[in-house]
Amino acid sequence: MFRRTVVAIKVTLTMFLSAVVFTSCSQVFDGNLFHNVDPPAAPDASALQSASVTEIRNLTQQPGFYSQLQSNPGAEAAVATNLVSVISSPSSSTSDKLLAEQTLIQVATYGTNTGTVVSNVLNSLTSLTSSNNLSTLSSPTTALSTAQSLFAGQTPTQIASTLNNLVAISNIYTALNTTSGGNSTDFFGTTNKTDLAQIGAVAAVANVLVAASGGSTTTAAQFIATGNTALINTTTLSTQATDLANAFNNTTNSGTYSYITTMAPTLKF
Repeated sequence: MFRRTVVAIKVTLTMFLSAVVFTSCSQVFDGNLFHNVDPPAAPDASALQSASVTEIRNLTQQPGFYSQLQSNPGAEAAVATNLVSVISSPSSSTSDKLLAEQTLIQVATYGTNTGTVVSNVLNSLTSLTSSNNLSTLSSPTTALSTAQSLFAGQTPTQIASTLNNLVAISNIYTALNTTSGGNSTDFFGTTNKTDLAQIGAVAAVANVLVAASGGSTTTAAQFIATGNTALINTTTLSTQATDLANAFNNTTNSGTYSYITTMAPTLKF
């Protein structure tokens, strides 16, 4: 089991670092509270590579840190490599692994252009879930209009890169679910619970689109960019969207944890 987890994490790192190539120079995450704050000087890559998990977590709370990662792919890669090494190491404590997984999800999102999509999706997602209407994604027309609003302004290459990153983020959720042992308190931690829930929801919606595109992020990106509904499998789209809606509607305590774990078999969480 541990060996499989390590392999999954290494695959996730490869996907994440590939996404960095396309996203690291993109615009700053629009929803960032510190969007207009001048960031401090970024620590160099070597310092980030050797920093403790707690030190990295503290850096993510500082104004401008994520924008520094976006503009410095070397620093972003150093953070990802450091966190993955903690997650993969047999000597790491459970608490360090949990913190590393939670932090890596946020870095992979807000340190790249994926953060913009998370920002775009929230209003649409809230609207869909508030009316129990996630199942409407089963309609190719609705799925297309929703996807195009989420990825507005991105080229097909950028869309594919973002989708790759969201699939990689899903793999981190899988590791987090294993490390937490199904305990929702450990899964979300004590801070940034909303971020983890929202990112998980966005990754799930992205996976619906990818699954309906034969598992290809390139095909999904072409579907979103061109509007060609012949590129997707409508049966798969309907099944995935219905499963997603049912999982969302069955959540308890206004949380997303049960939704994330329920979707594990079909949405790679």
